[in-house]
Amino acid sequence: MQVMCSGYELYRVLKAASFLVNEVKIKIKDGCMKVSLKDPANIMALVAEIPVEADGELEVGLAYIDSLVKFLSKAKDGKILLEFNGKLKLAAGVMSYSTKLVEPDAISSNFKTKLNMENFVEFLTTGKVFKDMVKHAKLISDAVILEAKDGVLKAISDGDAVSVEIELGDLDRDVRAEYGIEYLEIISKSLRNDDAVLLKFDTDKPLAVCVDDPKMCFLLAPRIE
Repeated sequence: MQVMCSGYELYRVLKAASFLVNEVKIKIKDGCMKVSLKDPANIMALVAEIPVEADGELEVGLAYIDSLVKFLSKAKDGKILLEFNGKLKLAAGVMSYSTKLVEPDAISSNFKTKLNMENFVEFLTTGKVFKDMVKHAKLISDAVILEAKDGVLKAISDGDAVSVEIELGDLDRDVRAEYGIEYLEIISKSLRNDDAVLLKFDTDKPLAVCVDDPKMCFLLAPRIE
């Protein structure tokens, strides 16, 4: 089976996945490649979709994600051809890469992806703002509190002796939730400065961090004392 997709989109999705796992399960159906996974601690999940041109349907497991990402980093400027024939072969121009496949049933991805976010607040920001928020918070704390109060959303980091507040923008409902900096940093590494980043969350509920190019969404469990 052959599949054609954007090298850039595949690179970004698998790079994000590589921060969490070494193997991923992919499903190809109806012109779409779907990737869904969770970290071993079951604290964060990643759900992504990439449009593809494919001549069939397939579900396979991919291993050695780090090596695959290194190859894709050199081949992300155009289309890339994936051939599945007992193993995976990627071709981009004069370069090619081959790796073995893994039985998809051997890869755990059983988690609830259809989180009910109907009543979550939404806040649109940029990759740069998110990255800066994480960078400053990491200096003094192991967590970030997202708190909207009196119409203003702030990112708050409390250290032993100091605290930092970053005003993110207007938000019309009071909410408050705390998230671990270790996982926020993983999300930060997966974003570009010019990404339009949609945050969805509620008080003591998971945080969804979503982008559209490629379509991927991180789901992060809150810290609850």
